[in-house]
Amino acid sequence: MRLLLPRLVWLLAVSACLGAGGCDQKGSNEGDGGRPSGDAVETGADASNADGASGCPEPCVAGDALECISATEYRKCEWDNSARCYNRARVTGVPPGTSCVAGSLQCVEGFADCDGYIWGGCEADLAKDSKNCGSCGHSCGPNSACFDRICTCNGGFHDCDGLLENGCETALAADPLNCGACGVACGDHAGCDGSTCLCDPGFGNCDDDDANGCETALGTAFFDFDGDGFGDPDNSTSLGCDAQIPDGYVLDNRDCDDDDEYIHPGAVQRCGNGKDDNCDGQRDLGRPCAAWVSAGKDHACRVHTDGTAACWGTNRNGKLGNGKLEDSGMPLPVHDIADATAVAAGATHTCFLLKSTRVACTGDNSQGQLGLGTLEVSDECDLGKTCALVPVEAPGLSGVVSIATGVSHTCALKDNGTVHCWGENPSGVLGDGTHDPSASPLEVPGITDAIAVSTSASHTCVVLSDGTIRCWGSNSSGQLGDGAATGESKVPVKVTGIDSAVAVALGSYHSCAVLRDGTVWCWGQAPFLNQSSVPVEFPGLANVRGLSFGPIHSCALNMDGTVSCWGDNEFGALGDGTQISRDDPAPVKDIVDATLVSVGDGFSCAVIADGRAMCWGDNQKEQLGWSPQPDYESFPQPVKSLSGATQVSAGYHTCAVRSDGGVFCWGENFDGQLGNGGMTPSAEPVQVVGIDNAIAVGASYIHSCALQSDGGVRCWGRDYYCRLGMGTGGWYPEPMPVESVSGVVKLSVGYDHNCTLHEDASVTCWGGNLFGQLGVEGHDCTPVKLPIADVQDISAGGMFTCAILKDRTVRCWGDNYRGQLGDSTTNNSALPVTVLDVEGATAIAAGSSSACALLSDKRVKCWGELYGTAVLIPKVVGAISLSVGMEDACAATENGAVFCWFTTSNIRDTPGMWWVTQVSSGAGHQCAVVRTGGVVCWGDNRFGALGVGTCPEFSTVPGTTYSI
Repeated sequence: MRLLLPRLVWLLAVSACLGAGGCDQKGSNEGDGGRPSGDAVETGADASNADGASGCPEPCVAGDALECISATEYRKCEWDNSARCYNRARVTGVPPGTSCVAGSLQCVEGFADCDGYIWGGCEADLAKDSKNCGSCGHSCGPNSACFDRICTCNGGFHDCDGLLENGCETALAADPLNCGACGVACGDHAGCDGSTCLCDPGFGNCDDDDANGCETALGTAFFDFDGDGFGDPDNSTSLGCDAQIPDGYVLDNRDCDDDDEYIHPGAVQRCGNGKDDNCDGQRDLGRPCAAWVSAGKDHACRVHTDGTAACWGTNRNGKLGNGKLEDSGMPLPVHDIADATAVAAGATHTCFLLKSTRVACTGDNSQGQLGLGTLEVSDECDLGKTCALVPVEAPGLSGVVSIATGVSHTCALKDNGTVHCWGENPSGVLGDGTHDPSASPLEVPGITDAIAVSTSASHTCVVLSDGTIRCWGSNSSGQLGDGAATGESKVPVKVTGIDSAVAVALGSYHSCAVLRDGTVWCWGQAPFLNQSSVPVEFPGLANVRGLSFGPIHSCALNMDGTVSCWGDNEFGALGDGTQISRDDPAPVKDIVDATLVSVGDGFSCAVIADGRAMCWGDNQKEQLGWSPQPDYESFPQPVKSLSGATQVSAGYHTCAVRSDGGVFCWGENFDGQLGNGGMTPSAEPVQVVGIDNAIAVGASYIHSCALQSDGGVRCWGRDYYCRLGMGTGGWYPEPMPVESVSGVVKLSVGYDHNCTLHEDASVTCWGGNLFGQLGVEGHDCTPVKLPIADVQDISAGGMFTCAILKDRTVRCWGDNYRGQLGDSTTNNSALPVTVLDVEGATAIAAGSSSACALLSDKRVKCWGELYGTAVLIPKVVGAISLSVGMEDACAATENGAVFCWFTTSNIRDTPGMWWVTQVSSGAGHQCAVVRTGGVVCWGDNRFGALGVGTCPEFSTVPGTTYSI
């Protein structure tokens, strides 16, 4: 829907004939070709009738005319056929682009009356109007705009064929034949990205000769053990483009992941990290997404690719870091964290690793586990403890590359290979040779070349650069792996028989290492492990990339991106869809392309390569990050996704209905259109107050409406042009009932009017009626029943309305300036007219100035501004849901795909979509409901309409909408 149609910018108001003898009181405007007369601005002495009949004075001028009164006022005279007299009304103000000269209205310099309707003003700014550039009818082509009366290419486009009439056809940032400049072609196996030629996936430019393109086919992925950006067969050989490449190794001179441990061409592109994760030569600058997740005892946190962080679950002693002590069933932003790279959630506290290589911690500090050098932080904490309610940086600690948290202590790995620990020190878990706690970081003696660190409640382990492991702390079950099975060690001891470790993970009473060959070796005591004080191989685990252990279950991240879990499964912690506990690893359902897994107390979370954070298991303390919450979930679900959605509507803002009857909206809110009682915009969903039985919702420009299960309708936002059916013109940031509307089975919300379909197949409409879009003459704020019957579907668009009748034909009424009524004319009509060449319609969607119908064969026909009369949309087959927005139209198909188009020649399959059940196209953005009940949005996000936060301003990749 458009903000305002150009020819509606100025609206003249003409009064009715007043009651002199022989004059009709209605003030018909039939003589002006059906133009709207609106409301009389001034009546009485300045409103008169004239044709020589009794009681009618002389006409001011012949025909439709204007009589200047002053430089800013004029009288408008119209012929009234019903009474053969002139209507005259004084109107204050001159229409835009005009001036009152010598008794008539004239265009000012630089403006033109291109639509032939001078009373509507001179609407064409010849210096800027792309459809009337320099003169009426001179339209600029695609990707160009009018600048100073000359059609000029938009930024990033160029007229490389020299034919300006067909627009600027070349996107210099993406055209491989004109990359960065006309005539600069990329070679074979290369594409253009950001005006730079980059290799296609699987190919490399190993001879550094751009002329022949990317001539070398790359091999498959392999580990980058030494971090040099090359695939390494034995941790010593660097393979470059000029080397003899064995089968199964990367043939490339760079690590496309930039900072990943592995080279992985063909991997799923991550979102919003500005890197080329899948080696397709294109940096992803999409929405912020999860880069790291950590599950603690009963809370969890994630770090986004933009450096921000969010936590959820139990908030005892402020470990969620949001400045409060209340628990949260939804992720809440962590205060003052804008440059985090990783997070470690402990039992009672949380620590963040920052880009500055410093560490900031929040939560319980009664044992000094925040590393602040003092126990005194805040006296507002639970149980009389000291704590920090927001993250505080540990003084004097820098150069940190990795962090780990235990129950009440913390350890940090620095870039020089040393390890520093602080907090409580039972069993010598700090490794400094004592049992003394420390509120300040202490360097662990003898550790100078560590590459990884892991902590549990009572012991700590590190991996050294030579592949060996050192552990210290409690050894009551042999968890230190040095051959003993009793006592403790307050200083590091060497784990027996391990010399090729790449990672280590700790449980309460056991430890496990991942070796370079992908096998897992464990020691200590665990349900799956016979007690052993030396490492033994874990059967059933191979090709493992990472591990994470909790008190009652464990999970492994496999090299193929899948996750396997084992242990207690009473609350679905294994994610296999059952509650059956098991000692052997089982795959987690529907987890592929995972990049990280973290295990808490009875629940687990993983980061997926597309940027989603998924959690499953125990949720009794809302640690899965969902609201409203089930007690547990045995299948992984996205954290902070709008779950349970049944329908979404995209306008200038966005609203969705959830299966529990609640309504959530996000985006612009300056007129109260989000319905949460306030008028502050929100880039994340907020709940509409007072509605718990909604079955459908419509989002428009400055208002929204919801259909309730009892057949009633409630609207909120601004009542301008009676949008809310009230007639006050005021602001209502909470839903208001639409009086006299009941028995509704379908609701459609247009730009400034709304229509409802009722149980008896009748239609009621209310709101703006400048062009007869209400289907009746006149304008009344009271909802009016239309003189049309047997309606099967209804859709309110920009300034027009369309309906499907029982015989499956389509009728439209209202504005027809751009042919949106589909009758091959441009004549407005307050009465329904038949859309030509459309039969067998099953669903209808009206947009700003065009409309589309879903046909019985699941094809789509559209008409209006972009199409002319009805035309079949190619490529779109099997459609099940249809929506038309301000410019684009979209359809969801029965195989779960989404197609969107601007014209019949610009049809695109939306990438990265999940199984879609319903789609909605708005004013610059689109949203869809997916099979799992989540909502994904893409497009313009300058006002938060995507529901994914304020960054980015625009996304071509569908992103999961956050939940409230």
